[in-house]
Amino acid sequence: TSKIMSADRYHIHHRLLDTGLTQRKVAYAMYAINGLLVALGLLSISASGVVLGAFLILFMGFAYVVVRHIVHVEIWDTGKVMITGLRESKRHIAKVVIYPLWDLVLMTVAFIFAGWLVMGDPFLDKQLFRLLQSVVLWVGPVFLSLVAFRIYQRHWAKANFRDYFVLIVALWSGAMVSTSLKAFWHFNLLRTDITQAFLFCFIAQVGVFGARAVFQLLREWMLTSAHEGKTGGLYEPTHTLIYGAGNCGGLFVRELRLIHPDELGRRKIFGFVDDDFRLRKSLVHGFPVLGTGKELQTLIETYEVLEIIVTCDLEPKLMRDLKLIAKKYNLNLFRWTPVMNK
Repeated sequence: TSKIMSADRYHIHHRLLDTGLTQRKVAYAMYAINGLLVALGLLSISASGVVLGAFLILFMGFAYVVVRHIVHVEIWDTGKVMITGLRESKRHIAKVVIYPLWDLVLMTVAFIFAGWLVMGDPFLDKQLFRLLQSVVLWVGPVFLSLVAFRIYQRHWAKANFRDYFVLIVALWSGAMVSTSLKAFWHFNLLRTDITQAFLFCFIAQVGVFGARAVFQLLREWMLTSAHEGKTGGLYEPTHTLIYGAGNCGGLFVRELRLIHPDELGRRKIFGFVDDDFRLRKSLVHGFPVLGTGKELQTLIETYEVLEIIVTCDLEPKLMRDLKLIAKKYNLNLFRWTPVMNK
């Protein structure tokens, strides 16, 4: 550790250079940050106390999100502050910055569009400063709600249903706070305000939710397509059926897509076989349920199956029958289970 007065590479521009940015891009980034601070200073001259306070809180929330993920600061009792270095990769830092910026821009556009839908042209005829006041008072609490619910600390490429549910709750909770503040500061709440709040939430939800979901879907599609394309001229993919369309079957498919896409490229999965008759002919985990175990031999002949992967617990008798069928048709039979190591 170097002394506090000695030269080192812990300055912010050195850290940005270490992420792979060029000297020119680092300079532009620092100019942009300084320009934003100057704009904030100019705004503070003419803004009212309430709006300025809300804007400062919003700015602090955004700064917290960025700093929280770029650097790790440890403060000793003596008051010395030492920056220990970048903790996240360049790609992760980019996402941490892009997601908050995207959400702020999207929510601003959603608020203005919702106001125009409810009030028409008179809403857009407001003075620019009054329009900015309304944006800060409505968008600020929603953004801070996303920060409070730790939305920007989640890895959306590996998100599940709970993460998206928390995202929606955070968005609507922030909108409720914005509506309450509007009623508190203006001592009235018009019907148009409630309508605008609902439209704002709906439009913002589509964009905020969609940006994260689309990223995950594109990632899975690109991984799968890339490896499927590689098999075209090399070898014939193995025709496969998955026995068991329950949770374990879904975990197996997800593992192939996200962890072993090369294995998914080597297989042509026609669908599931499941003994729950209610699932027959439905889509589960992105694949059709082709039939039950009683129809297995017909399915093997129809799809020229060469491999069966069992992802559910079968009764001993059913497992013995399945082994006999695999032997009869000279199939590869595998048993897959999610393993938890001690």
